[in-house]
Amino acid sequence: MAFLRPCSAPRKLPPAAADNGDMNHTKPSSLGAILSALSLFACEQAPYGSTPETAYRIEGTCTVEEPWCDDGYDECYASGARSCNTCYEIGGFGCAAYCDYTETCRNRHCGRNDGCRVWAHTATLGEQDPSILEACQLASAHHVACGQPTHAAGHCELFAATERAQAAAVYQCTANSACGEEAACNDLEPDEGTSRRVCDAMAACGLSWASCGDGSLAVWLGWLRHDVKSALQDCAELDDCRESLSCLRGWLQSVSPQT
Repeated sequence: MAFLRPCSAPRKLPPAAADNGDMNHTKPSSLGAILSALSLFACEQAPYGSTPETAYRIEGTCTVEEPWCDDGYDECYASGARSCNTCYEIGGFGCAAYCDYTETCRNRHCGRNDGCRVWAHTATLGEQDPSILEACQLASAHHVACGQPTHAAGHCELFAATERAQAAAVYQCTANSACGEEAACNDLEPDEGTSRRVCDAMAACGLSWASCGDGSLAVWLGWLRHDVKSALQDCAELDDCRESLSCLRGWLQSVSPQT
């Protein structure tokens, strides 16, 4: 996953109205000053979630490894089971030595682990965009005033950490709309490209997702931020299908509002 180069200067809020006078009369006196000013402007304009430290990320851990055993394991196991059963049929005394065949066969015929059988994935949300958070809260208050369903506690914080900057304008428009006319504010285009790549990768693993078929995934992806979508695509394109499914589940759980 590619990230923009981190800016050395911290993200700054826009100057207060009283500070604009000094800014308007400042003139760089050299080429170096001009480049420095442009560099600072670029740092301030970097999208949220653009560095490894501030971006959404999801990491996997193997919780159950896949054992590797040679062709003799099955016969060893079957033979051990027969000996154990026979021992109990003829009296059942001293059968512990005959019935410990599972461990015996594993020691004789199984070696190193061959991949992972069960994965667990944990997601960490990236930095929040304060403009989305504020606009979402205003839109939520609008829904309450209109007697409409609104966002539950914590939803706006989630959206601020996972949605693209343009979502703020949608929420702001919603907050300023007349009751019942909010739908006209949503002008975010579906992300058909990312949706297609994710769905194709899932299909290659024999996985299906209803949101791929009805187009709702593309619509949702149109709202999401670049780092969140990149993580989804990375999950779908993992070589191990079991790891991919676990990653997709972890991603979906982390970015879906919890009711």
